[in-house]
Amino acid sequence: MPSRRETVGTRRARQGCMRRYALPWCEAHSAAWSRAEERM
Repeated sequence: MPSRRETVGTRRARQGCMRRYALPWCEAHSAAWSRAEERM
């Protein structure tokens, strides 16, 4: 698992990615990170 610092950075990148592009792979990426964060 990544560190919490990495998780926060990834969350910011994920949100920016979804807002700018809204691509299907970004949605899958977001879902994967949401599940990872729930386990922490």
